[in-house]
Amino acid sequence: MTKRQHPKEWQLELESFLKVKGQYRLGELPTERPHSKSQNLSLLAKTSIRDAYQIFFEIDRDALTVLKKMLPQVEEMGRAIQETLAQGRKIFISGCGATGRLALSIEKLWRDSHANHPLENRVVSFMAGGDLAFIHSLESFEDHPEFGARQLRELGFAEGDRLIAVTEGGETPFVIGTVWEALKISESTPYFLFCNPEAILCQVAQRSKEIIEDSKIKKICFDIGPMCLAGSTRLQATTIQQTALVMALLIRENFVFEATQFLDNVLSAYEKIRVDSLYELAEFESHTYLNGQFCNYVASPFLSSILLTDTTERSPTFGLPAFENLNENFVRPGPCYLFMAQAKDARSAWLQVLSRAPRTLEWPELKGKASLQRLLGFDLSEGGPILTNLRGPRDHQSIFHFLGDGHGAVEIRFNKKNIILSLPRNPMLQTIVLKMLVNAHSTIVMGRLGRYANNIMTYVRPSNYKLIDRAIRYVEYLVQDLPQRPSYDEIAKILFSKKHITSVDGSIVEEVVAVIRKRTKQD
Repeated sequence: MTKRQHPKEWQLELESFLKVKGQYRLGELPTERPHSKSQNLSLLAKTSIRDAYQIFFEIDRDALTVLKKMLPQVEEMGRAIQETLAQGRKIFISGCGATGRLALSIEKLWRDSHANHPLENRVVSFMAGGDLAFIHSLESFEDHPEFGARQLRELGFAEGDRLIAVTEGGETPFVIGTVWEALKISESTPYFLFCNPEAILCQVAQRSKEIIEDSKIKKICFDIGPMCLAGSTRLQATTIQQTALVMALLIRENFVFEATQFLDNVLSAYEKIRVDSLYELAEFESHTYLNGQFCNYVASPFLSSILLTDTTERSPTFGLPAFENLNENFVRPGPCYLFMAQAKDARSAWLQVLSRAPRTLEWPELKGKASLQRLLGFDLSEGGPILTNLRGPRDHQSIFHFLGDGHGAVEIRFNKKNIILSLPRNPMLQTIVLKMLVNAHSTIVMGRLGRYANNIMTYVRPSNYKLIDRAIRYVEYLVQDLPQRPSYDEIAKILFSKKHITSVDGSIVEEVVAVIRKRTKQD
């Protein structure tokens, strides 16, 4: 099924994009480039899962090694956080997309570790679009800095509070908007975290240059280079930023020593996991999808935000149908869904995910797109109607149980098999290790389904200006063998003409490449 749009609408959208394209041409940023170690990732996912995992391990290890060198800067941020909390004020963490889910996951970890403690409510995380965006992205929301400012104000940010703004690339308008608003309200210095070199950012985006050159803002650059899958900053970029923030929040004494030990333990636990059983998990899940069947993840509360983050991000990264909403019409169910163990209804399920009541946006102009009512339509309860009624016969559904509380082994049950992941009894450490493992697993599964080529996201969904630029650049990469290649603007024109008629789970990048190659043959 396809979406229809008036023929002239895409032309108006194209004109709007081309007017500001210079602000979103991000191909020079290291986080957007292909990684030299993973150039054959899609092939290895199909032919040697062991080698595909090994590539992930190496690139994750390299990124964590970079973080080790930056511990003095993270320690300084940690001292600023503790100073703010000691004064009775709050820490706010802003993000967008993957960093937004990172922020919400960190708040959950904080709340779980400070349950019934005076500090429980003193870390407040939010993402572009509110909590609804945790499970369903809001198109183009991140392109608006004024939305970031508004969300920060409405959450009650006040004098003495401190903002930690997290953006993978360093150029997200929404996150930048939260920083400027924080400066207006509080004298506590805000922090701006990103993963690309300052010099390149200043050349690429004026909005980033203004932030970087402002002395009233503290900047921390985690220069870790390209992602394992080009541009997929849900991988190493958010891993490093999440690890740094977790350490800054939760390590209070002997920081450099304790943080070094923590990172060593993360790497040790990561490398000691017996991945033979994980190969079987990847094979079984990919075969389930290839056979036209569904996968249902069932998570214990501790693992809920880790798994919801990963499964949600499969949609924009690999062009999969998003999670279905009970209150909306959908063409067909998505290939996977997530359910909360023991949650009796949608409200209790979301309480498990967030460790608090949801914070949604009831703005009239959004017409319910980010509302609580819509959020509850994503029913994650274990016995809910999505699992019991909407996904076909039980023999067309595979159930994956992920069980663990952060204080012992993690158990994965599927297809009458059990995988035991022996991990240290440390929720903080387990959160990081399991994030990396689940990210690697889902990327390998999607590679086995052909949802990327080499290490290029050919199924990227161009839902905002940054992703439109990314799709155009991937087309450029895939037609570089042609004797006469179209210009950036020409590719943009073809992409916009296809943007609203591409099938729900189709690859617009591959469609545009096909059009260009066909025209080349005709010429």
